[in-house]
Amino acid sequence: MKPTLKAIWHRCLLCLQSTEQVICPLCLADCGFVNAPLLTQDLVEFNLNDTTEHFAHDVIVNAKFDGLWVLDIYQYPLSVLIPKLKFYQQPHLARLMAQWFILHRVVHMDSLPDVLIPIPIHWRRMWRRGYNQSQLLCDELSRCLKIPYLENAVIRKHYTKPQSELNLDARRANIKGVFRVDIQAFKDVSHIAIVDDVITTGTTINDLCRSIYQVAPHISITVWCMGLSVYEPADDKAVGK
Repeated sequence: MKPTLKAIWHRCLLCLQSTEQVICPLCLADCGFVNAPLLTQDLVEFNLNDTTEHFAHDVIVNAKFDGLWVLDIYQYPLSVLIPKLKFYQQPHLARLMAQWFILHRVVHMDSLPDVLIPIPIHWRRMWRRGYNQSQLLCDELSRCLKIPYLENAVIRKHYTKPQSELNLDARRANIKGVFRVDIQAFKDVSHIAIVDDVITTGTTINDLCRSIYQVAPHISITVWCMGLSVYEPADDKAVGK
C-alpha cells in the first residue's frame, strides 16, 4: 500500500471550526480590513489633503507624528485577537497580525522606514506578562521586511497604571514623562516606524513621539498600528492606550 499524505487540520482561531489555515476562509472574508480602501493610505496625509473627506479621529487630528498606517478599526476580528495576544498568553497571534499588516498595508506604502521601534513596557509588566506584544509584532515585521528594529532605543522609566483603567485626563497624567530615549540610537536614522497593537486616545504614542523629537528633531516618525479604537470617555475598560 502506498503511503498517503494527510492534511494537517486544526481549528480556526475565530470560529473554532476545522480548517487547514489559521483563520478559515469564511472568517477571513468577514474581516473588514481585507477590503477597506480608506485604510490603504497614510491617514495623517489623507487628512492633510485638500479634499472634503477627512478621517475624524482625535489620534489623527492631534497627531505628534508624521504618518499613521492602521490595519483596521478596533473591531472584529481584532477585538477578539488583540485581547488574546495581550492578556491571555497567546503570543503567536502577533505573527498573524504582522503578516496581515504586510499583506494589506505595507504593500501600499511608497517607502519603508530605516528602523522599527516597539512601544516599550516597564520591566515589571514584562516580567508578569512574559513578553511585550509590540516587540513581538516588531519581530515578525522585521523578519519579513528585512528592516532592523531597535529594541532598547526607548525604555519606560516608571511603572504606571494600565492606560485601559483610566479616563482621558488620567491617561495624560499617567504617561507624562515616562520614556527615556537613547540619543545615540537615533544618530544615523532619518525615518522610524513605531509599532503598536492598538491605539485609543493616542496619549501614549504622542508622549513617546515628543520624547524622541526632543533628542532627535530631524527624524520622521510613522506609526504602524494594528487596531485604531474609537475612544468613548465613559468607557474606562477600553483596551487601547
